[in-house]
Amino acid sequence: TGGANADPSDASGFELTVRFKVAEAGSEGGTCPSDGLAWLAKPCVDRSRCLAGYKKIALALDPKDAHSNPKLQGLEIDGVAWPEDVTPTVSCYRGDSEFGQVGQGAVNITPLWDSESQEVIGPNPDPTKSGVLRETMLFSWFSTAGDYDKQRSYDEVPENAFLPPDYGGKVSQTARLWVVVRDGRNGTAWLSRQVEVRSDAPLDGNPLCRVDPALEGCP
Repeated sequence: TGGANADPSDASGFELTVRFKVAEAGSEGGTCPSDGLAWLAKPCVDRSRCLAGYKKIALALDPKDAHSNPKLQGLEIDGVAWPEDVTPTVSCYRGDSEFGQVGQGAVNITPLWDSESQEVIGPNPDPTKSGVLRETMLFSWFSTAGDYDKQRSYDEVPENAFLPPDYGGKVSQTARLWVVVRDGRNGTAWLSRQVEVRSDAPLDGNPLCRVDPALEGCP
């Protein structure tokens, strides 16, 4: 849906809400839908293989009011950068999780972003503080299996802990992780990584370093 802003003097101009949906072909019977609009209207049946949502887009009539999406630079596991082409092997999570306190098998992940992409909103409204007010980065965490210590984190405390699933006796399974960052002004970015979950994987040490000991930050 979309429409014009009621106030023509407002430089934000027009706003559109775009509906999107992405799914694996196998979750849709192996073929693309013949009616795209009808397919968009239906909810995802298998959310581990289908993603649907909304994205708001605003048109700035004045170039000075335009702004960019935040820029995610990557992820770290316990201080070691996680290359996109590296799939670490992790153990099943063991223990009960409480907010901010996790047990054995938790994978500590920190998102990295370009601080220059946190754009200035305006003067700081707090009269006791000097300087400008910048966008706040809000991180939402998703995965095809397992859980997280927190569903969301933000730029002041960005780290989170992934809690790998117990596959009930299966030797190995793969889980895909996503982190989505929003800047509070319609700006969005995301990235994804993959882990192999094995019940016999070591609980100690950095799983990235077991794959490639030469990665920066590995002992």
